[in-house]
Amino acid sequence: MSSKESQLIRFFKQKGGMASFSELESAGFNKAFIKISLANNSIQKLDRGFYGLSEGMSIFDPDLVAISIKIPKGIICLLSAMAFHEATNEMPKYIDVAIPAVAMKAE
Repeated sequence: MSSKESQLIRFFKQKGGMASFSELESAGFNKAFIKISLANNSIQKLDRGFYGLSEGMSIFDPDLVAISIKIPKGIICLLSAMAFHEATNEMPKYIDVAIPAVAMKAE
């Protein structure tokens, strides 16, 4: 394993096992290196512009983590929140997120 690859794994572990493309770029990992890491199965693509470690990290609910990173001021609500808190046995088909009006004006 190269030193750059160990830096990448260390970076992911510091981030809890998941990171966005912009976070990776800000940390000094370029697009070509990310593609190589994907091909080597060091990391995996979880969603558009969102990556996670392939091994060693167990995240309770990666979908909710991904949404909370993508929409930092959003609030998980309705059926999604009920399912997370085990208040229902129904599995939501999508994640319900409330976005404060103040957050929308800032963007």
